[in-house]
Amino acid sequence: MANTGGPRQRSRRLICNVVQSMLLYASSIWGPAIRIPSYSRKCRASYRRCALRVLCAFRTVLDDAAVVLAGIPPLKLLATEDRIAARNREATLEEWQARWASSPNGSWTKRIVPDLRPWV
Repeated sequence: MANTGGPRQRSRRLICNVVQSMLLYASSIWGPAIRIPSYSRKCRASYRRCALRVLCAFRTVLDDAAVVLAGIPPLKLLATEDRIAARNREATLEEWQARWASSPNGSWTKRIVPDLRPWV
């Protein structure tokens, strides 16, 4: 998808959700392997591109800021999230908020979006 023009943000988010579902298929099995950078590089690149397309942003936007502004949790958190057992979306949001608050990147974006809950 082009950065300007093309589908609306709603449609872009739908396509991103499809890509997210494909990336997270059987993540309960391979989820722990995403912590190894060489294993997760291509998945993270696809996920980053989805976040940038939802935003209609260019590649100069940082990863942390892109997923926050797009309103999609980071792939690493979603892959390790166990949808059946103890970890649910609320725990993922809390962990994402902690990572966002302690991240050295995206200081300008943090001034705009200090708390993720209203944004997401």
